Amino acid sequence: MTTRHRPRPRPAPRRPADDHGPPRTELVEGVATPVSRSWAHEAAIASLRRGLAARLAALGLVAGSGDLDLPGSANRYVPGLAVVPAGLAASTEGALLPHHTLLVVEVTSPSTADSDRAVKRRRYGQYGTPLYLLVDRQSRT
Repeated sequence: MTTRHRPRPRPAPRRPADDHGPPRTELVEGVATPVSRSWAHEAAIASLRRGLAARLAALGLVAGSGDLDLPGSANRYVPGLAVVPAGLAASTEGALLPHHTLLVVEVTSPSTADSDRAVKRRRYGQYGTPLYLLVDRQSRT
């Protein structure tokens, strides 16, 4: 008689307390960087969304945080917030290009402040982002 060994189910790994959804990763100069936003970071973005909501709706625009691809480079960003035409957002399943945006907002975190201030600012400009707003929570600007 043969007994069958049943593997014990393993408990699901615990998620960090500050993880607000599925993990996302962006590429910054070829380095995979996990995007993990704190509640303070999310609160800053929520405040911006509330302030922009009525005007964006009137202009047929939406604010979101979908991926932005920078073709020909080792970069793919997940901005804190990007403003794009509503029709373009509704018809795009993948990443948009920076020149599709009307505004890109990055909100600094201790781990991303340097790249938000220098690398991303330069790259967004090179790829045609018309307006880049940096909410620098570390410098309070």
